[in-house]
Amino acid sequence: MTVIQQIGSVLVSLSLAILSGTVFAQKFPEKPVKIIVPFAPGGGADMLARTLTSGLTETWGQPVVVENRAGASGNIGAEAVARSEPDGYTLLLTSSAFVISPGMSSNLPFNVEKDFAPITLAAELPNVLVVHPSVKANTVKELEALIRANATKISYASPGNGTGGHLAAELFKQSAGVEITHVPYKGGGAVIADLLAGHVQMTFATLPSVIAYINSDKVRALALTTSKRGFIAVPTMIESGYAGFDISTWLGFLGPANMSPALVQKIYGDIQKLMRSDAMADKLKQQGMLEVGLSPVEFGKKITKDVDMYKNIIQKSGLKAG
Repeated sequence: MTVIQQIGSVLVSLSLAILSGTVFAQKFPEKPVKIIVPFAPGGGADMLARTLTSGLTETWGQPVVVENRAGASGNIGAEAVARSEPDGYTLLLTSSAFVISPGMSSNLPFNVEKDFAPITLAAELPNVLVVHPSVKANTVKELEALIRANATKISYASPGNGTGGHLAAELFKQSAGVEITHVPYKGGGAVIADLLAGHVQMTFATLPSVIAYINSDKVRALALTTSKRGFIAVPTMIESGYAGFDISTWLGFLGPANMSPALVQKIYGDIQKLMRSDAMADKLKQQGMLEVGLSPVEFGKKITKDVDMYKNIIQKSGLKAG
């Protein structure tokens, strides 16, 4: 066989592979689809998954079911998806804990950048810096000055070591050059309870978890941690003078690596069409979420960027990888 014939044979094989993947994507799905949420029921990822299931079931003409596989900060469910067939019938809907894990664990059973196919970063839950009303600060800079003058009496709560709230506070400490006592809890509910009681003075919380308390003046919101403003009239951390401060709790869909590009694009397109409907927009707003809709390529870049950002925060904070 000549070189030209060999090249022609390779091109034919590639064309057939692309055509096969496209045909498969057009037929997808031909059986039920499972969305694995790697957290317990009731959280943001679970809420979004269950909000989408009826719409996706109608769009695809096949049942779409949610399976909660909680444990190990989302890593148990993520591993199950990484090991599944790349046929689109097992998807992962996870949070930004996914990109924190590489910095917190030195022995993950998967590589977040190589073992998954990014589909879309679907939504964000804006995070907000809130303080107890007894804290005499109405801006982040006033809070920073208060911490410098009164460091031993200021403490911040988080849902636990290595969580988004913890690392947002660590980034604030690093950006402001201040020290604050960290009080880790086992979950966000206990954090809010003790903040309301005044046992801790501040926390970085997801906006949906504290919006009612902000509106009733039981806590004071100082700044959003996202690059853009959300549902409340407070500045962002960047607007407050902390350049590059952009941390959010995001929710995104991924599949196992080696899914065909055509299949990834189909699932992405179907999810986005549903996410951008008027009915879904209302539901997202009720849940305190912002629709984002990054493409597969954009989401992949976001994953790489966030992995590096969190690793840097973790290393500077002195946290040990487990």
